[in-house]
Amino acid sequence: MSRVDPPAIDCLETWPSAYVYPRQLADLLGLKAHTVRAWCRSGRIAGAKHRSPDEHGDWLIPKAAALLLQQRLGFNTKHVA
Repeated sequence: MSRVDPPAIDCLETWPSAYVYPRQLADLLGLKAHTVRAWCRSGRIAGAKHRSPDEHGDWLIPKAAALLLQQRLGFNTKHVA
């Protein structure tokens, strides 16, 4: 079975889901997905949790925490078309 990447995010404000995946946030912020996962593990991203209770799945990052991180890193949060 092949791995399917989650859809790309171009604007967090209009993203319909309450959560984002590390790869989506990393792509949006120009970071590596393993960096975002490390921040989840260390608690740097508040509210991040594993998809599965056995902690083997990928992380789910609350949209509010992703927006806060985006602002703290100095990214413009308004989508520019």
